[in-house]
Amino acid sequence: MGFLFATPSDVTLIVIEEPSENDENKKKTALFHVDRSKLIASSPYFERMFSSRWEGSGSRNLTLRGDTIKSMEVMLGEIHGVDTNLETVSVADVWYTIKACNKYQLDPKKDLMDWFAQWIKWIDQEKPAIWKDWAFNRQLLFPCYFFDHAKAFQHVSKRLVYNTPGHITEMAPTDSPSFKPMHMPPIVMR
Repeated sequence: MGFLFATPSDVTLIVIEEPSENDENKKKTALFHVDRSKLIASSPYFERMFSSRWEGSGSRNLTLRGDTIKSMEVMLGEIHGVDTNLETVSVADVWYTIKACNKYQLDPKKDLMDWFAQWIKWIDQEKPAIWKDWAFNRQLLFPCYFFDHAKAFQHVSKRLVYNTPGHITEMAPTDSPSFKPMHMPPIVMR
């Protein structure tokens, strides 16, 4: 699978999605043809990666592990100004995109806030019935907070306040251990 985000491309990122991160229990690989200067401008991580001190920094092919292909498609697409097909992005993919933003030190308010707003708008227009699902709302609490989408956060938290028993907490969409440290600060939902 390949994605062309820059023409001409001066770097190819080889993303290897490990078996534990996908349903088919097999390794997946994707090639992302990108522009080095855009990566450097958007991320201190990539800036260090392409510095002369990083092993393999002069290479045109760099391998990245521990990410999902969809999260990297969203993140790298936004860096390069290439739209992602919103209907192919699940709430789990949003969480993996947050994980990738944290790992690669992207500023979500600068780089992905508009993308998340478009995704929420798409959900609202194309799948309005899903808002009645309390689990979906719990899964969106943290992404709404992370991407600073106040209107969606208000909508989700209001639904949870009036429709669920007990304390309001976010809920990861999968049991992936990589989501365990991802939480809103406790003061947010007091």
